[in-house]
Amino acid sequence: MMLAKAVTRLYRILGRWQRVANECRARGATPHSAGYYQQIAHSRIKRPDDATLESIRLTDCDFSSFSATRTRAMRRGLSVTPDVFDRLVAAKSVRGDITWNELFAEAANLLESRSVTPGVME
Repeated sequence: MMLAKAVTRLYRILGRWQRVANECRARGATPHSAGYYQQIAHSRIKRPDDATLESIRLTDCDFSSFSATRTRAMRRGLSVTPDVFDRLVAAKSVRGDITWNELFAEAANLLESRSVTPGVME
């Protein structure tokens, strides 16, 4: 992972450095200011501590699959393994013009249909 590029990509997705800092902190980063991440993006900080480095990697993985718009980034940190993502992409392409939201709604409906109480999953 190119660290500066990953942090810059997160900034483009999330729109504010503070949101980048908040997302990374939520994934275990040492608490840092928004400016700290801006300095990483501009290669002024080349090697953050291990917890921050790992949280940047996790955050980048969480958002990279849905980085086209901010709406996609609002999926609350949804992340799936690469093989599951490949299966989702295949299912989406088979259905033609279906959006990601419609695909996930279908998946939620299927899971709820197997549940005793609609809207509640155990």
